[in-house]
Amino acid sequence: FTHVTAPPSLTYTVTVTNTVEVTATNVVTGTASGPALWPNVVFLNDTDLAVAAIPSAALPDPDSDLLWTVEVCNLGTTSSATAMFTTTLPAATPLTGWIPDAAGWSEVAMTPELLAATRPTVPDGACFLHHLTTYVPPDASPGQQLCLTAEVLADGDSDPFNDAVVECVYVSGSAPAIDIEKFTNGRDADGPPGPLIAVGQPVEWVYEVANTGNVTLTAVTVEDDQPGVTPACPSDVLGPDDVMFCSAAGVAVEGQYANTGTAMGTPPLPTQVSDSDPSHYLGVVLDLIFADGFESGTTSAWSRDHP
Repeated sequence: FTHVTAPPSLTYTVTVTNTVEVTATNVVTGTASGPALWPNVVFLNDTDLAVAAIPSAALPDPDSDLLWTVEVCNLGTTSSATAMFTTTLPAATPLTGWIPDAAGWSEVAMTPELLAATRPTVPDGACFLHHLTTYVPPDASPGQQLCLTAEVLADGDSDPFNDAVVECVYVSGSAPAIDIEKFTNGRDADGPPGPLIAVGQPVEWVYEVANTGNVTLTAVTVEDDQPGVTPACPSDVLGPDDVMFCSAAGVAVEGQYANTGTAMGTPPLPTQVSDSDPSHYLGVVLDLIFADGFESGTTSAWSRDHP
């Protein structure tokens, strides 16, 4: 490795040349080899380092090795200054080995959670691969997120926004699921008619939401398909086997009424789960009878026999 100190030239007149010559004579022809030259023009800095990380499995098993390939590239047209390459890993997947695919990288530090290495330069247009071996322990939880952070830095980098990347995998065995049961005035009325409710009387809907899977659900929400019915929930996170009760209120309208509640949640894997449950009631109009001994809103055998 050499360090270029010549100034850049916009007229392409400043060149640097490296000459290599091996002294030997061809025993067949009796000729000697000539020198090899590498002339180049000194350009204005256009270094653009970038990094990418690729896991060997998106869903690694517990008690298994997980291999990462981290690629460091120079997308620019000039060689970089000294580059520092680092990776950080979660304690749940300790680093057990590192192999670069090219010479020139010098290890600065290596621990179960960190790797740091430097190279005097990353040539323009060049890419280098780093092969990291990590270990997923046997007690890793299904659906657990494991993320690797990789970063490359060098003085004069023209685009710092592609210098770092975070890539994640999830421990296999995840089985996310959610269940909802909806009650109208205390009844699980999946089919009509449901409870009879006097028109204008309060209606209460209760939504029992349960995490029936084996991973934690976040961003849990409950929605109702009828306008004006807005369920309120005490939390938006449900761990495995957790249950919460949401509620909404309204006023009974005349006739057969139906609405459906839907619960949704997001597991560690980016695939939302959902479940729905219907409920019903029948809104009825009651004739109010005013008679001695009866209060408004009550009925009696006499009132039923004398409409």
